[in-house]
Amino acid sequence: MKKRRMIVFACLTLIAALIMAVPGSARAVKETVAEKSAFCGVIDPGVERLVQGKIWQIRGRVYEKRIEPLLSLGGQPDTGGWNTVVVNLNLNLETGTGSSWGTWVRVYDNSPGTYEGSFAGGFHDGAWYGRITGKGAGVFEGWHVKAFQQDIPDPAALPEGGDPCPGGALPGTPGGILIGYAFQTQSD
Repeated sequence: MKKRRMIVFACLTLIAALIMAVPGSARAVKETVAEKSAFCGVIDPGVERLVQGKIWQIRGRVYEKRIEPLLSLGGQPDTGGWNTVVVNLNLNLETGTGSSWGTWVRVYDNSPGTYEGSFAGGFHDGAWYGRITGKGAGVFEGWHVKAFQQDIPDPAALPEGGDPCPGGALPGTPGGILIGYAFQTQSD
């Protein structure tokens, strides 16, 4: 199990390095971001339905998601935080494939700054993967985030102590590993 986690982490690092090129005009300051996450609660169930007996659709489900860093970050807070995530998805229950998109807002435990943004991705064998983008506010004004996330079906299998949710992750929800960067754009 430990070997599998290391392989997953190495693959995600390689994928992130290959697909996330920062535009030349935005190379002033760059921070690596690596974190783990898990869904801790449902704030609003949204609308859920089964289409054609096999496509599970969710629209507007709002989750509370706990985030904890896996790397010490220079200019970004070295603390955990909470994401409020609005999820929309279409998942084929027969094939484990589908798509998901939505928005998120991050509040840190020990920082007056926030981030907000969007995500889009797909499912493979029932596990989500996708790109995440966002921008900072408050002390993070002028910062942007681009990242790749790969979910792991069992949050207890996450590195560095496993599941970050107080009281445990929601049953049946995945944990995630996010690899990416935050960068500050140059002012013209």
